[in-house]
Amino acid sequence: GCFRSVVVRGIRITNQRSAWQWKIARELVQRYAFIGLETLNIKAMQRLWGRKIGDYGFSDFVSILQYAASKVGTQIVHVDKWYPSSQLCSACGYRFNGTKDLNVRRWICPHCGAEHDRDVNAACNILTEALCIADKQQRAGRSSVKAISVRPATAGFWRLNQESFVFRQGSTS
Repeated sequence: GCFRSVVVRGIRITNQRSAWQWKIARELVQRYAFIGLETLNIKAMQRLWGRKIGDYGFSDFVSILQYAASKVGTQIVHVDKWYPSSQLCSACGYRFNGTKDLNVRRWICPHCGAEHDRDVNAACNILTEALCIADKQQRAGRSSVKAISVRPATAGFWRLNQESFVFRQGSTS
């Protein structure tokens, strides 16, 4: 009946999402030796935007990505959810509080004049911070991978259709 078709459709969607996540994870870890992820509070995002945020499967994707990375030696570093990635100018480091409003998608740094797309700028800042964290971990002897020297030409964020993406880990806390 109707209930059965809804269940079957839900299972099909789940399987399609999982297959897509595995495909993207494999592509990322094959392409990059280093990936920086920003940890986000999914519960808080659900309060703002509803249950659909949970349906995207961020946490599942990060688990798949970490598993795939462990198989090929790609290093993944997590950046704290409180790091102001979208507020810092990736060109000069100036902190611009005007970007706290999520409706601000583009902005010009009042300090250096650089023009920024919110997401691309945040991706650059997350990569920079993740590399700093990896460098500190290596200096402290907590990392077996030399993040700066391993395939340095491939450390970066993924470009797809001229858009820049950084994957952010979901946290349920």
